Amino acid sequence: MTRRNKLVCLLILMVLALVACRTVPQPAPQAELPTAIKLGIGEPKAISIDGSTLLVVRTLEEKNEGWLVATDGSTSKKIFEFTSTTFNAAFSPDGKYLAWATDTMWLANADGSEQRSLFASEAGIGPLTWSPSGQEIAFVESDSINITDLDGQKRTIAEAPESVRRLGWSTSPQGDERVFFNSFPAEAPAFVGSMTPEGADRRRLAEAEFFAVKGEQLFLSDPFEQGRLWVVNATDGSEPRVLVTTQVQDFTPRPGSSGQVVVLRQTGELQYELWLVSVVGDMQQQLTKGSPVIAPLWSPDGRSLYYGAFDLEATEEIADPFEVMKIELP
Repeated sequence: MTRRNKLVCLLILMVLALVACRTVPQPAPQAELPTAIKLGIGEPKAISIDGSTLLVVRTLEEKNEGWLVATDGSTSKKIFEFTSTTFNAAFSPDGKYLAWATDTMWLANADGSEQRSLFASEAGIGPLTWSPSGQEIAFVESDSINITDLDGQKRTIAEAPESVRRLGWSTSPQGDERVFFNSFPAEAPAFVGSMTPEGADRRRLAEAEFFAVKGEQLFLSDPFEQGRLWVVNATDGSEPRVLVTTQVQDFTPRPGSSGQVVVLRQTGELQYELWLVSVVGDMQQQLTKGSPVIAPLWSPDGRSLYYGAFDLEATEEIADPFEVMKIELP
């Protein structure tokens, strides 16, 4: 064997040795999704202030049912039925009451007892929200924003802000109470605004479609447009900061000081997933995959997340194909 051939063979052996010893790159392991627990059929609509009870709506062929379901899965009971196409509900912040609205505004104790009608409306009753004191309820009727006390005495605070689909009533860290609303004018972009509970000092805060208030922050989204999620100053709409650029369909800020928000993303034609997003930085954690989901709802302490998941194995005999799911988060 010539010297040249020996050098060629040596080079070939060196290359083969390097290839054999080289570590083949492995794909990064996908983080495991949190374990989800089933709590029964339906869609979660509201949660009690102590976090022990969910109000769940089950959709049947000829009627809908409201159920109180223990968040530990131990008990459940039906407390009302309705046939209206609209439905809104919330527990009072003092933990005493549950209010819900269809074509009638109803009030009951938090355990569903002592139900009474406050008033009825031929036009239907839209979104509602409790005052921070738990003594009044803001609601939408005939495209006007109104407030009722617990005896059904109501007053109008804003006439015809077109097509209001969400209300919020909060107290700022400085102690100022504001009623927040969104509006969908027929010939102009949707916007979010606020005013005092007396209807004064009305402010237009941002062009956006949906919102949620948390302390001094106002979270905004435009699912019908770009699908963004961003945050601004709740007082005047200043200092906008985009958190998610596309795919956002719904969201809910996490209670507490974690600085996180759960985002419902549309990731396919019929695919909706939940993600946990940090308000500061770029942390994102996928929470669900597979079944389409709706209606994310936090426990008041921010440790549990509830949502409705479509049962892909549901048969035609099951009127409501959604199941209430619960996941625990650190």
